This record gives sequence, structure tokens and C-alpha cells, in this order.
Amino acid sequence: EIGVYFLARTIINFAVLISLVGLDSGIMRYISIFSGKKDIRRMKGTIIASLWLAIPVSIVVAILMFLFSKYISINIFNKPELETVLKVFSLTIPFFAVTRIFIKVTQSLKLMHFNLYIRNIGEPILKIILTAIFLYMGWRVLGVIISNIFTIIIIMCISFYFINRLIPLIGDSNKPILELKQLTRFSFPQLFSTFSIFLIMWTDTLMLGYFSDAGSVGVYNVTTSIVILGSVILSSFNTIFSPMISDLHNREMMHQLGSLFKTVTNWIFILSFPLFLILILFAKPVLAIFGTGFVVVYSCLIILS
Repeated sequence: EIGVYFLARTIINFAVLISLVGLDSGIMRYISIFSGKKDIRRMKGTIIASLWLAIPVSIVVAILMFLFSKYISINIFNKPELETVLKVFSLTIPFFAVTRIFIKVTQSLKLMHFNLYIRNIGEPILKIILTAIFLYMGWRVLGVIISNIFTIIIIMCISFYFINRLIPLIGDSNKPILELKQLTRFSFPQLFSTFSIFLIMWTDTLMLGYFSDAGSVGVYNVTTSIVILGSVILSSFNTIFSPMISDLHNREMMHQLGSLFKTVTNWIFILSFPLFLILILFAKPVLAIFGTGFVVVYSCLIILS
């Protein structure tokens, strides 16, 4: 069941990536630039243009995923039990796409307290509570997916409320300036870059799903999830550093950008290294937290770390 869940989530992540057509990169660039110029109308226009593009595409992708879930499950991965999970998960695609846009807007505005309180604290706690309730009710893997659906809808609504207070999208007299051509010209090529990153991150799961059984996918993905947890320092720095890159580059402050890049790189390594050292030295006890069946892949955790 863990393997089916991770395999389905990987496929849905790919669908969300397609739905965004690189707009998350475009938002990061142009919101950061327009924010530095205090240009509210163009910031508003960038958000609206992104939603105009992402919502229809994500709905089409969700429908296609729902319709072809049986083919994907049986003909590609030879796992009939994957079909129902994919169909339920496909309902989340538009919500994930819109939420990703809103999250990128807050990140571009350097609103780190939003990421801290809503994404890093509120979202995980809500997901844990809902998952525990559905598992207690006996819904098993479908309960976990439904908890994801409820969580992402709630986070999307909160994100919209928060952004609408800062950059009024509705009920405001400021007419947005839609930089649609500029946004798409930058964003669409970024889709190929994002696709490459996706392949680097998730090819292992897809290949295991194709060549091996669901149990192997589950055990392996628990291991990779622990390693990703170890990269939390990198993620934390990237959250604030990414919009600063766009802003400093736009103002041609290359010396400051270079100096900041070196400083950030040093801190990421200094703070991350002890975490990965712990994972290497205590691989077996860490995996034993999830059950004795996971300890057998301790060498996998060491190699990935």
C-alpha cells in the first residue's frame, strides 16, 4: 500500500508539473522583479495570467489522468490496484497547481512567515490529523489520499485569502497589467528544465514501479523520504534565496549576488553535513522507526545520504 501510494503520487506530481507549464518559474522571476519596483498592477496581472493558463490546463490533465488511469496501471506498471488510487488522486491536480502558484507568489514576495506557519507547520499537522482519522476509520491508502485532498483545498483557500490581502485580486479598482506574452515566453522553456529535474528526482520510483513490485517501491521511497528530510537546510535557504537572485540580477548587483551565493553555499554545507552523517552512522535505528521490514534497506539509506 505504501508503494502504491508513492507510485501514484509520483505520477500525479508529473501531471501537476505539466499543468503548470513552467509558470512557477515565471512567477518567481516576475513577481520578484515587480515587487522590487513596487508595481502592484503588474504583480496582480502576473498572478491572474498564471491562473488563466494553469487552471484550464490542469483540469484537462486531470480528466486525461482519470480516463487513462486503467491503462497506466495495467499496461505500463502492471499494478491493477493502482487504478483506483490514481483516479482519486487525479482530483487533486487542479488544486495542487493553483496552490503551487500561490505558494510561489508568497515566496517571491519573501513572505517567509507564511511558509513557516502555513506550509511547514499548519499543513503537516492538518495532514497528520486527517490521515490518522481516516486510517482509524479503516480507509487505509484511500484515506491517506483523501486527507491530501482536504489538506490541499484548505491550504489553497488560506493562500488565496492571504495573497488577496496583499495584492487584491478581487474587489479592487486597480486594473491589472497582464504581461501574458512575457510570462509565457519565459515560463514555457522552463518546463523542460523542470521536467529534467523531475526525471532526476523521480526516475528511480518510476523504474522500480515498472520493473519491480509495489513493496519495493514502498520500502525504497521511505528511504528517499528520510534523505529528503535531511536536505531541509537546503530547502530552507532556497526558499528565501531564490527571489533574492531574481531581484539582485534584475538590478545588476552581480558582486552582491556572488558574495551572497558563496555565503549561502557555505552555510548549507556546514549545517547539512551533520544531518547526513547521522543518517549514515545510524541508518538501521532510523529505519527501524517505520518497522523491522524497512531495516533491510539500510545500505540504500547510507548510499543515498
